[in-house]
Amino acid sequence: MNTLWTDFVNSEWHDWRGSGRSEDRLLKPEWQNEFLMRWQFTASVPASAEDIEEMQILRRELRSVAEHLTSGGQMTTDLVDMINRKMMEGGPVTRLLKQQDEHFSIVLEPVANGWKKSGGRGCSRFCSGIRQ
Repeated sequence: MNTLWTDFVNSEWHDWRGSGRSEDRLLKPEWQNEFLMRWQFTASVPASAEDIEEMQILRRELRSVAEHLTSGGQMTTDLVDMINRKMMEGGPVTRLLKQQDEHFSIVLEPVANGWKKSGGRGCSRFCSGIRQ
């Protein structure tokens, strides 16, 4: 099952079966549209060159943290600071009470739309995964 952050990180596709092929799906407007629809975000397509560059940096950093943690590494103060900075770049948020079945939770919902919103929310979902 894909999650928001794994879907985002896996936008840098590699054929791990040995062909050596790879592609950066962030550059493809078709992938951008599918991503926005799947995760219910609103942003301009195609994304601007600046947005793509910021997303590529975020993707590289999230992948690095995930690989570090899954190989037995520990969460460090520097990693926490980097993740907090990336979540803050997503802009201001409001708190909403959400219900799923009989369970309630408070979620932080970004105020603005756009690619930064998806990046900040992706970081947030990544952190939720770390807790579990």
